[in-house]
Amino acid sequence: MPPLLILFIGMIVVLTGIVFFRWHAFLSLIAAALAIALLTSPATMMRHEIRQVAAVVDADDLDAGSLSSEAIDAMQLSPGSYQVLRANAGMNSAASADLTPVGVMQLGLANSGATIVSLDSDSFDLEPGDQLVPNQDWQKISAFASRSVGARVADGFGDTCRKIGILIAMAAIIGHCLLVSGGAQRIIDAACSLLGDSRTSIGFVISGFVLAIPVYFDTVFYLMIPLAKALYRRTGKNYLLYVMSVVVGATMAHSMVPPTPGPLLVASELNIDLGIALKAGLAVGVICAVVGYLYALAINRRWTVIPEFELTSPQASSAENAAGEAILSQPLPPLWLSLLPVLLPLVLLASGADWQALGLASQGSDSPGEASWTATAIAFASDKNIALTLSAAVALVLLAWSPRRDGAPLASHVQTALSEAGSIILITAAGGALGQVIRETGIADVLVDEMPHQGSGLMILCVGFFVTVLIRFVQGSATVAMITSVAIVGPMATTMTLPFHPVYLFLAIGCGSKPLPWMNDSGFWVIGRLSGMTPKETLKTFSTTLTVMGVAGFVVTLIGATLWPMVQ
Repeated sequence: MPPLLILFIGMIVVLTGIVFFRWHAFLSLIAAALAIALLTSPATMMRHEIRQVAAVVDADDLDAGSLSSEAIDAMQLSPGSYQVLRANAGMNSAASADLTPVGVMQLGLANSGATIVSLDSDSFDLEPGDQLVPNQDWQKISAFASRSVGARVADGFGDTCRKIGILIAMAAIIGHCLLVSGGAQRIIDAACSLLGDSRTSIGFVISGFVLAIPVYFDTVFYLMIPLAKALYRRTGKNYLLYVMSVVVGATMAHSMVPPTPGPLLVASELNIDLGIALKAGLAVGVICAVVGYLYALAINRRWTVIPEFELTSPQASSAENAAGEAILSQPLPPLWLSLLPVLLPLVLLASGADWQALGLASQGSDSPGEASWTATAIAFASDKNIALTLSAAVALVLLAWSPRRDGAPLASHVQTALSEAGSIILITAAGGALGQVIRETGIADVLVDEMPHQGSGLMILCVGFFVTVLIRFVQGSATVAMITSVAIVGPMATTMTLPFHPVYLFLAIGCGSKPLPWMNDSGFWVIGRLSGMTPKETLKTFSTTLTVMGVAGFVVTLIGATLWPMVQ
């Protein structure tokens, strides 16, 4: 079955499960992975794996039916045994042809140093288009293709858990501790106090962006919307600006900055260093937040939104305000300790990436032992799992020392945080399993062969962005859109040579998860109901703001990939 058709069937399974049957995202992603694995034949998987390791023989490489010494040097072939694979007669496309072993080639060295090429039979000569696969790789490929459907899906699931499981669990602990300890509230208060009453909306943007790095977007909005309501009751104006300021800060960090699940998996699938992904996500995320805030200022001047709670139940509104004031009057932990769990992983991950990029690991003091110790310490602390674990430990210290602590043991808080993280880990790992079986179809090889060479780099950015937009529009979830999109586009990026750093594809996918949110998005209803806006007002404000931000981020990404590709 053609890889494109297999991919189409898999996407139909995902979207039908989520949109029509209302399945949990985990079930839909696993069902799609099983369907794709079932439809992918062992021959297709072998073809894909062979392409990754095989050396292809050209007509110019042959000398009387054997390889010339110049060809051996150009192919960088080492002495040893090679399986010779040949496409079946009548198949003119390497991407779709079934390959059959026709013999074994031995490559050795004579006493004089000259290369000796011998075939296991006099009945065949090498021909143009033959593919040479080292014997050890051939054995691995044969075992790989013989796995069962369930084993292939489980392998992809487990490999993704290995990459992201600890990170998401530790991020959940950090977020939970910030909320329960009052550290998140302390950060918000500090940002608003620093900027003053007239610029409180900017404080909402900053604090929302910072908090959404370790805390999920919905939770950040739950936390901050009472502050927006209280400020509106005090000033009697700019309610739309306050609400959108919370949104523009929190939503971009949610889709652009690890360790939130979507960016984390995209960076992992594209083999991007987490420190580089974090810095790039912060840079573009801040630009998008600025654009979103400017757009919020514009729509706030154009439209006046009176929340429903003011029209329908002013008494309940006053009671809610009094309750909120009571909570805000409770003591809070110090600002430096509240910020430390958020800033520590950013500093550790970014410093590790800078240390490697600048080549400082081999430099340092005059003492080799001291230089080696420094490099070892930085490598240890900047590992993504260690950095998040250290930050989670700091967050637990914050909770233990907090004047707001409820007296429950820390273990119970950790249990609550891990319960919240479990569902996210399952969804993300299911997305990784889907990506694995999609790669095994060889879809990337087919698409790369069909893609025009000129402009293919920018084209893959456009594919990544618009595929994510489409999936987001159809099924609603930004995280699921990113997970599904990287499963489709990621194999293309790892197969072809990009004219820019793959972090730009990471950014394009993140920006693509923002445009066109509507009624099938749970965040749409969270924003609308908690803010007291009608569905029409939510579409007119929230949906357009996120679309503007996503498009602006994609334009910045295209400009960056063109002017500063970050490759040699």
